Amino acid sequence: MRGDDAVRLYAWLGRALAPVTAPDSPYRDRVQAYADAGFERSALEDRLGGDPAVVARHYRTAMRLELAFFAAAHEQAR
Repeated sequence: MRGDDAVRLYAWLGRALAPVTAPDSPYRDRVQAYADAGFERSALEDRLGGDPAVVARHYRTAMRLELAFFAAAHEQAR
């Protein structure tokens, strides 16, 4: 998965979770940020640079953290 794909995934997940995330959820602000129309646009404009190995390592870490975040948000929405 490329970085662009991940950004689009976060935006899609944010839009999908926003209507069902409880108002008192500790994840509400983050879900709303991902759901915001400007998130996808601005994130795709901000390209990563630098050493590809370092970027790949950070990307893998970010994906693990994001998976945990959305899993927790989904559980909160139930």
